Amino acid sequence: MNIYELAMKMEKEGSEFYSKASRECNDTWLKGIFEYLAIEESKHYKIFKDLKDNVNSLDQVDLNSSEEIINAFEKNKKERIIECLTDLQSDVYIAAAKDEQASIDLYEGLLNKSQNEEEKKALSLIIEEEKKHLNFFREVIELMEKIQEQRK
Repeated sequence: MNIYELAMKMEKEGSEFYSKASRECNDTWLKGIFEYLAIEESKHYKIFKDLKDNVNSLDQVDLNSSEEIINAFEKNKKERIIECLTDLQSDVYIAAAKDEQASIDLYEGLLNKSQNEEEKKALSLIIEEEKKHLNFFREVIELMEKIQEQRK
C-alpha cells in the first residue's frame, strides 16, 4: 500500500466514523457537526485520490470551511454540550481525537519525506484542517471533563 492509499484509507475510515456517529446522535446540532466532519474527511480522501491519480485538484477544493463549524461550536458550546452529553458520546469524542491525532502524525511524517511540492502543499493544507478538527474535539473533551467534575 503506497502513501496515498494509506491516507485514502484513513480518510475513508474517518468519514465512515463520523457518518456513524451522526446516525447514532440524537441531538440535531451535534448530528450536524458529525455530518460536516464526514464531508470534510471525504474532501481529504478526494485530494489524496487525485494526487495518487496525478490530478491537480487543489485549486478546486475549499478546505477553509472548518472555521464555520468551529465558530458555531464556540457560540453554542457550553449550553448545547451540557444539554446533550452522554458517557457514550464522551467515548466517541475521545476516539475521534485519537483518530485526528493519528492522521496528523502520519501526514506530518509524509510531509517530511516528500520531495514533491504539490504533495507538500496538499499535506500541509490537510494537516492544518486535521489540527482544527483535533482542537475542536479537545475543547469538547475538556468541557465534558469539567461538566463531569461539577456533577460529582
